[in-house]
Amino acid sequence: QKRLIQTTAGDRSAPVEEIPLQPRAEQRDFPLSSAQERMWFNHQWSPERPLYNESFAIQIDGDVELDALRQSFDLVMARHEIFTITFHSEEGRLLQRIGSGSLPRLETRDLRELEELRREAAYEAESRRLLREPFRLDQGPLFRASLWIMSDGRYRLLFVMHHIIFDGWSGGIFFRELFTAYSALAAGRQPELPPLRTQYIDFAVW
Repeated sequence: QKRLIQTTAGDRSAPVEEIPLQPRAEQRDFPLSSAQERMWFNHQWSPERPLYNESFAIQIDGDVELDALRQSFDLVMARHEIFTITFHSEEGRLLQRIGSGSLPRLETRDLRELEELRREAAYEAESRRLLREPFRLDQGPLFRASLWIMSDGRYRLLFVMHHIIFDGWSGGIFFRELFTAYSALAAGRQPELPPLRTQYIDFAVW
């Protein structure tokens, strides 16, 4: 349904039609949002530079159910089609394509066999490499995830992603769903995550 809202321009109020966000029709290729267009354009100037790479790192002290964490990660990745998106320029138009990139996987890196100082050095060197490694926007995935086993009962989760598919608001949704799913699976229960009425591409189309 559409409704009219009042906006004020100078001393005059004018009705403007407000179109609500709705799920879009099923198809494979979609336009970019204005923010995505800006990032895509800037990326073309220096595709070898990680200008829009973002990262989140979390230290975990305590026991971790590795299988439950991997399943939780896979579940969240599968819920959000943005993680399978790639970006293309065809016949003078920009488009984002669903399902053309593979889903990210949570990689596990065990450093327990190294001496403590070497563990930290190995983590720092590899995390910097992952953060600085550029993404190919026309290839996927555009999200890297790794779990580092630093010692018994001490872990680090590292996520690196391109800003064109992820922002601070996305982070709140991602971590809330990841930890909700993990808590359930680690306790032997099936996660109960609410169905998604819309996806980010619905917003881009809107």
